[in-house]
Amino acid sequence: MKTLLALLIMLSAATGCRQYWNVDMTDPAIKARVLHAFKADSSVDVSRVEVDVHAGTVTLSGIVTSDETRDKLRRLARNQRGVEQVDNNLIIIP
Repeated sequence: MKTLLALLIMLSAATGCRQYWNVDMTDPAIKARVLHAFKADSSVDVSRVEVDVHAGTVTLSGIVTSDETRDKLRRLARNQRGVEQVDNNLIIIP
């Protein structure tokens, strides 16, 4: 019984790792996920927002119309797989 339990634990751990490692963690892939998340949220205007990614650090720059939009874009970027840090350089111009 202990052997079966140990085998099941090892199997579930290996499956979880395999799924994680199948995700593309390159900077271009991270940027694509961030941009997709921005475009999927129709409540924010990202027409004047630039996204750059280097070594997992996302840099947001450009212009937004409110502090709420600035914070929302930071959260959306931060929640994408592979993002280690977000440098939020967005400027608010109402």
